[in-house]
Amino acid sequence: MNDAATRPHPNSAPEATGQADAMAPRSVDQKLHATLARLTGGISPAALMVAWTDWAAHAALSPDRQRAMVSAMGAGVGTVMMSDPDAQNDPRFADPLWQLPPYSLYRDTFLATQTWWQQALAPMPGLDPKHQRALTFYARQALDMVSPSNFALTNPVVLHRALKTGNASLAQGWQHWLDDAVTTVTGKPRDLGRFKVGQPLAITPGDVVYQNRLVELIRYHP
Repeated sequence: MNDAATRPHPNSAPEATGQADAMAPRSVDQKLHATLARLTGGISPAALMVAWTDWAAHAALSPDRQRAMVSAMGAGVGTVMMSDPDAQNDPRFADPLWQLPPYSLYRDTFLATQTWWQQALAPMPGLDPKHQRALTFYARQALDMVSPSNFALTNPVVLHRALKTGNASLAQGWQHWLDDAVTTVTGKPRDLGRFKVGQPLAITPGDVVYQNRLVELIRYHP
């Protein structure tokens, strides 16, 4: 018998080891990406960086956009807000208590900043439309998080309710925040015990007509 035929090839063991090493990091990558997805709401940091780089490069080569951004920054708060009718009718600040100082200043400064970013991220020649839409969405989400309506000390409606309830509303809101934080970090579902079929949840007959790993299309019966 030929010994060479029975002996393992010299490169076979390293090749198998190399394949195992190539496969091992994948599970780590998947865990890392899953954790990032939970913490960022599914937003890819790499994709966001690419979009911001695209916008910054084109803005740096657009004197007209730079002039408009600087002009809007130097304009008064009222002037900037007048250019965005939606800002004047923002439902978050509909309560009359927002007309009182210093809360009116918080509101106007936030809305002016929001309008400025909307104008800064408007479509530009050469800027990938997909990146422009993504940045507009991301910027709006980030700005919404720092809205004065989201913080007790800068929201007159929250402070007024806290006085009326003896701070019970603040304690309840804090508990809701903790529940949301735990759900986001752990990925565990919320308390589903209060959702009973036929009570809070409606029962409608139907059929699943299409299903994949992302969506389920249901056709309800008339």
